[in-house]
Amino acid sequence: MAKSYGFSKSERITSKKTIAHLFEKGEALTVYPLKLLFLESPGPNHSVLITVPKGRIKKAVSRNLIKRRLREAFRQNKHMVSGDKSYYIALIFLSNEELSFQLIEEKLKLLFTRFNEVTT
Repeated sequence: MAKSYGFSKSERITSKKTIAHLFEKGEALTVYPLKLLFLESPGPNHSVLITVPKGRIKKAVSRNLIKRRLREAFRQNKHMVSGDKSYYIALIFLSNEELSFQLIEEKLKLLFTRFNEVTT
């Protein structure tokens, strides 16, 4: 079976109600500079929210660059998030400075490894 490397609209969390529920009741894991919030979801596959706080990165251009890097790192490594259940996942950027794609991807892989340990 071929791996799906896309990041479709159905894989994104867009509902404000779902986002509020995730932040209210979700469990957290942190590998600096990333924080992962997760909550079991009723859907067939994982749904993701990627956020870079304005309080940490002031310039919109920089925030958007970091979000693009996070989305790409997630897209290439989402196969690492395994398990029988599906989850709502929020990826939150915690650093005050722009980081390279390689560093973000490395930390995301470590975070997914910890996530798999916790959820299985």
